[in-house]
Amino acid sequence: MLRAEKEQILSVMNDKSRESSSLKAEVHKLMAVVTQERQALAKLRAENAELHRGGGKTEGEEGKDLAREAMHKLSQLVRDREVELDAQKQKVATLLQLLQQASPVTGDQMQELLEEREELACQVAALQTQRDADRQQADSAREELRSLAERLQQESLRMQELQLQHDSARLQADERHKALRNAHNETVALKQRVADLENRCLALVEECRLLREAQATAREESLRTQVELEKLRNEKEMKIEEARKSSDESAGRCREENKALLVQVEKLQEKEEKQTKELERLRNHLLHVEESYTKEALQAEQREKELRARILQLEDWARASSSAVHAASTQANQQVDGLQQQLARVTAQRDAAVENVSSLEDQLQEHAAALANLQMVLEQFQKEKDRDLQMMRNECDSELALVRQRMRDLTELVRTKEEQLSQTTDALEAAARLSEQLDLKEETINSLREEVRKKEEELTRAREETTVVRTTTEGKVDKQIMKSLVLGYFSTPPGQRIEVVRLLARILDFSREEMEKAGIRFGSSNNQQAGTGSWISGLLWRGRSPSGSETISRPLNRQSFSALFIKFLEEESRPQHGVRLPVEAMSQSGAGSLRAIMPPPPSAKPSTPSKTPQLTSPLLLSPGDEHVHPLLQPIQLPTFAPVTESQSAFLQEVLK
Repeated sequence: MLRAEKEQILSVMNDKSRESSSLKAEVHKLMAVVTQERQALAKLRAENAELHRGGGKTEGEEGKDLAREAMHKLSQLVRDREVELDAQKQKVATLLQLLQQASPVTGDQMQELLEEREELACQVAALQTQRDADRQQADSAREELRSLAERLQQESLRMQELQLQHDSARLQADERHKALRNAHNETVALKQRVADLENRCLALVEECRLLREAQATAREESLRTQVELEKLRNEKEMKIEEARKSSDESAGRCREENKALLVQVEKLQEKEEKQTKELERLRNHLLHVEESYTKEALQAEQREKELRARILQLEDWARASSSAVHAASTQANQQVDGLQQQLARVTAQRDAAVENVSSLEDQLQEHAAALANLQMVLEQFQKEKDRDLQMMRNECDSELALVRQRMRDLTELVRTKEEQLSQTTDALEAAARLSEQLDLKEETINSLREEVRKKEEELTRAREETTVVRTTTEGKVDKQIMKSLVLGYFSTPPGQRIEVVRLLARILDFSREEMEKAGIRFGSSNNQQAGTGSWISGLLWRGRSPSGSETISRPLNRQSFSALFIKFLEEESRPQHGVRLPVEAMSQSGAGSLRAIMPPPPSAKPSTPSKTPQLTSPLLLSPGDEHVHPLLQPIQLPTFAPVTESQSAFLQEVLK
């Protein structure tokens, strides 16, 4: 029972120690949080002081609302704290009741409990003062919140002004954006027109390539004709000279045609100059560019048509010349003059076509350069507009972002300060509650440890007393029994005294040497008489179980010894009472603590043969004491009641 109580108390102590360690860790954490919150509160006060220096008028309603909310929070926290205090008080009361039920409390313990209660009351008063200080801090924080609310109102007014400025800037930006959008649309249209012109230029380049290919074919045909003409020249030199004359005439005609073409080229150059002027005017008059390009495209198409017609004529002429050459081979004498004239015309037309192609290529290059310059100018103009618009947008966005960031910072600052204030109040109250709980837990742990120590002391005392009682009871021999044995020895006949001596030797725990000194011998007859006398000696042999070879021989008459032993039992025996162990009394009485032990009475006198023999330990109290511990109660030794006639008859039957 004591072990179970001890284990239960130790488990409770371990739980309480773990709870106290966890609570201490939480207290340390909360103290760190409180220090951080105090630093943040000091920083907030400094910022509030700076805001007070540059602050203006405030709005009173927000300050009142904040103060009302703060007071509501503080009152709620105070109510929670009072509820926790009531709960702790109820826990303390229940613990006290449990302790009182577990162990009866003496006057000294009650005095100690009262003193502890007064100390707890002092601690509660100190915690209440600390709570008042926390309330004062909360009031100061509330004042700071009011000042912050005033500062927030000022910042809101500034934000309204900045919002108005931002709206005006946004309107201006929208107008500029519309203008830029219109310009962008115009540039897109111009880019589309330029793309169309580029496509047309690409078509012209493709046509020029085709003309070059036709020219190459014409050159090949002309080379063939030249080879044939060289053959003809070798055959007929005279006719060639006449052909040269005719070719000179045709060359004059070609020159006239070249002059006409040069005039056309000059006209084209004048047109190109006009086009360059028109391209320069495109910056201010972009709409007129399309008309000029359409005119130029029509003229280029007209020229293209003329060139194609000329190319067709040249092809016809080449075909005619080839047929003429073939006919001249058969009819050389008749068609030499016609072939020479045709050759001169073909060469002149070829040269004119080459010059026209080169001039057209130059014109195309100039047009491409003009288009590239125009495109560069348009792109630069667009980039400048985009850059200006982007700069204006960036400026407006940066101003708006600064204003919004400032508003967010101020609102976040107010919110964080409110949260910090609530956290500091909660942390302070939690720290106070935890300190109270820690104190209570430590007090309960100390009291439980004291109780465990007392229980252990009581347990050790009880064990010592039980060992003392056992040693005293085992080592003692009843004087009345010894007196009866000695009288029986002298009253027995001399031939049977050896059996009484053996009985005395077994009662007094004689060793083998002592038995030999007393003249007690051992023989093989012990094994034969073990069925009749061994149980008597075993009954009186305390703690020793001799083997079969060590049993003492009994050569006496068994019937006379049995009668003698029955007479001895009838005279000296008393009813045996079971020894009451102190552990049973302790389990019945509970976990009571011993505060004081009375001084032990003098040793008990030996009982007379007429009285019941009772021995009391010198450490035990008097039986009349009501507050005697169960271990200290007197122990009654086993006594023998006189055997009745029925019992003596039963013993005689057993011995027979």
